[in-house]
Amino acid sequence: MTSSSARNIPDIALSPVPKDYTLLAENFDWWQEALDMKMPQSLWDEMKAAKEKAIELDDRRKTPIDFKFGGEDFQIMPTGGAGGKEFILINADLRFEFSSRNRSYSVGWRATAAGLWEYGLEELIKRVFTILHFEGFKEDSENWRKLSRVDYAFDIEAESFTAEMVPEIVRQVICPKECKARGDFYVRNMRVETLTVGSLKGCQVQIYDKGLEITEISGKTWMIDIWMENGYAPEIRNGKPICKNVWRLEVRMAGDWLKNRNVKQPNEFLDNMWPLITEGLYSRRLTKRVGHDSNRSRWPLHSLYSLAVKTCGNETRFLPVGYQTTEKSKVLQKMIVAQIAGSLRSLAVLRLRGALDGEMVFDMSEVDKAIKEASEVLENDEDHHKKILKAKERYALVDEAR
Repeated sequence: MTSSSARNIPDIALSPVPKDYTLLAENFDWWQEALDMKMPQSLWDEMKAAKEKAIELDDRRKTPIDFKFGGEDFQIMPTGGAGGKEFILINADLRFEFSSRNRSYSVGWRATAAGLWEYGLEELIKRVFTILHFEGFKEDSENWRKLSRVDYAFDIEAESFTAEMVPEIVRQVICPKECKARGDFYVRNMRVETLTVGSLKGCQVQIYDKGLEITEISGKTWMIDIWMENGYAPEIRNGKPICKNVWRLEVRMAGDWLKNRNVKQPNEFLDNMWPLITEGLYSRRLTKRVGHDSNRSRWPLHSLYSLAVKTCGNETRFLPVGYQTTEKSKVLQKMIVAQIAGSLRSLAVLRLRGALDGEMVFDMSEVDKAIKEASEVLENDEDHHKKILKAKERYALVDEAR
């Protein structure tokens, strides 16, 4: 990261990492993209027929049927999805969603957690585009890939942390005022199992009992094998592994949070992933109180976060933040013209306010003078070129509105 407008990380100390903390695994746990690619009409017809067959076989629309896609085995769902998704294909590693062929960015794909942990992100990306090109999909614009959401997870064995997960821990959470969830947690038997900070629409950090989640909910026992490779020893009860004291710290990034950091395409995230993950941890952080200091902003990062930050390489700078609009170009131009007209009117009224009090007619020559003055200010602005570059960044996403 070389941008001169990059931001320094806040001056927040790291807490020492206890000896019973062990990083068992780290990896992407969610990767989702939108692609501006055109599906062949023949494939559209084939998917439509398969979806209709699935509905015919089960009028409750709950049972998918097998569908060969790009040389791989998938299942096609008998229903579509939110946002105009017509077809949904799934297998153990990948999920595809397709909207109307007339829409831009009509292809969506997501890697499953199982696929990411088994094969890795790079391998899955290769598979996705091998599949799509095999089926005859064509890129429909220059910037045809957009990153929708990415999650990165740290699995940490921490027996001493388990005792800290009580309801009072929410008082140690610090996050921006705009965060809708300032510590949304699930409690059972007076013990916090899940602590969530932030919104999935932007940036969210969640801490949860991954061992319990595997044992009682998801059944993702393949994660235990990954942990055991790094020294974890689960308790065996009635021939089944029981996982205790394994906590997942997960950073989820999406939407405007990524766009406002000029991260739109996958490579822009991958080139800056460690500063982005680190910023997520600092901005939605769990802290440790020190002594009698009542100023929470000075409290150091909790040891769980500190271990993750160190794993990210102790980044010292964050990406610059800048607003970008996604309005349609013609709509945006009309808005700006209306704003200019309003400003010229206000300036003319300000200059003519005495005359207008006497019921004189609004004088358009004052508007002409203001336009001439504004043009001179524009031409003589020493930062004119710099402001042009910033405007180009701000309007980089013009015409991406749906």
